[in-house]
Amino acid sequence: MGLWILYDGKSGLPSASYPAIMAGAFLAMLEVRLSRIIPSYLHQMLVPLSCVTTAVFVAHVLIGPVGRAIGDAFGQLVSTVMTADYGIIFSSAITNYH
Repeated sequence: MGLWILYDGKSGLPSASYPAIMAGAFLAMLEVRLSRIIPSYLHQMLVPLSCVTTAVFVAHVLIGPVGRAIGDAFGQLVSTVMTADYGIIFSSAITNYH
């Protein structure tokens, strides 16, 4: 089965977008910090290799579940706002703006 993170059939655009944005931000911060530490003659080899290796691991283990939880919470918030007693106001504003 792989990791302890299993697909539950509820993934949507927010569940996929937030982890990708967070992983990109983490990769950028890691690259800047490693560029300061690693000497220039090893820079072109070690910085990309160590950045991508570390970022992929951290994205799968930490950022993915956290970003997915944020996306699911945001989706639940939007769903609650659209289906609540006052939801007719927000549902028409959200769905009819195109």
